Amino acid sequence: MCRLFYITMQYLKEYQGFTVDLFDISRLLQMIGRGVTDKLKQLSETGFGANKVRAIKEYLVDFDLLGDKNLLTEFGELILKYDPRFREPFTRWLLVFHWSIKKNNPFLNFLVNNGIGIVTEERMVNKFKAWAVKNDVKTDYESDMLTGMMRNTSNAFTDPNAFLNLNFFIREDGSMQRGEPFQVEPLLIAYIIYYNRRKRTSIGFSELLREDGNVAKFFNLDVQTLDRRIVELNNLGLTRLIQFADLHFVEYTFDGDPLELVQKYYNEN
Repeated sequence: MCRLFYITMQYLKEYQGFTVDLFDISRLLQMIGRGVTDKLKQLSETGFGANKVRAIKEYLVDFDLLGDKNLLTEFGELILKYDPRFREPFTRWLLVFHWSIKKNNPFLNFLVNNGIGIVTEERMVNKFKAWAVKNDVKTDYESDMLTGMMRNTSNAFTDPNAFLNLNFFIREDGSMQRGEPFQVEPLLIAYIIYYNRRKRTSIGFSELLREDGNVAKFFNLDVQTLDRRIVELNNLGLTRLIQFADLHFVEYTFDGDPLELVQKYYNEN
């Protein structure tokens, strides 16, 4: 019997050509939080055009703030309660982390895990396309959607209305490079580690360093820096670093929902 297998390609979003503007995105977040979900009312209250409202909703979805049926996610409700204007660097880091997940922004996922140090935009495009083929991401569009999406993503890290103050990426000599991340709280490190836990009771230190999307790749940490970060979590009782002979691994000691770590930060700060 012949069976047909279908590969579901992931499509890119250009966000209607609009770059990240956290002030405008926070306005719509708060509006939806008040129950204003009708599109015409959103257009009227914000004064935005239809394309801009659609773009902001795409950002809200890809930041994991907005879910199905135009309702806030549990994470979105938490941010709405504690930092609806995205003023805290901790909040902005959370948005960037969720944005970097492959299902949300494949290009940012590629940058975080693979693509730093490419000098020209042409070489960046070519390397991303090669990665996309292996990861079932569609890059052949009739318009300039690919380069537009790439620019919107990279510009978010050099724009003071977006994520410039995190120093996540810097633009230097025509290339996007990793910066030295600013204001990375221990509870942010803990959230990312537990978000990526996947029912494991422990994780090898070397695995933690190389695992796509996990904390070492996300913050571009070397062995020594990751070790210091884990010691901080040990001191908070959130992990246990085990070293025995050649074994070097991190034991998960927190059994709650990762969002509890986010709430803990806001409750304490």
